[in-house]
Amino acid sequence: MKYTYPSAFRLKTKRQLKKIFHDANKLSGNCFNIFFKANTFEHPRLAIIISKRSVHNAVDRNHLKRIIKESFRLHQYMISGYDVLFIALKGVDQLTNEELTQCLEEQWQRLCSCPEKS
Repeated sequence: MKYTYPSAFRLKTKRQLKKIFHDANKLSGNCFNIFFKANTFEHPRLAIIISKRSVHNAVDRNHLKRIIKESFRLHQYMISGYDVLFIALKGVDQLTNEELTQCLEEQWQRLCSCPEKS
């Protein structure tokens, strides 16, 4: 299996994001809120929203996005056929890389075991 993150795996348009906000299931966590919805593709798609209000520094926002994308790339086989939207919560930039990775791992496990997903 290829662990890549091509352009087709990204949710890009406002219309796609709006669909997820209105029709998707939601998981709340300490670091992120996750919205997920089945799609018609054989691969998952990802969108990340990190507002200036939750993470002030652009460098920190970009760092978080890179970590989330890498985590998605490694876990994409578990969620094939779903659109996933991550929304960062306030204070997530205060976590260390290890804490952030642990938080993401817990969120992926919760997402995979969610009854709405089955």
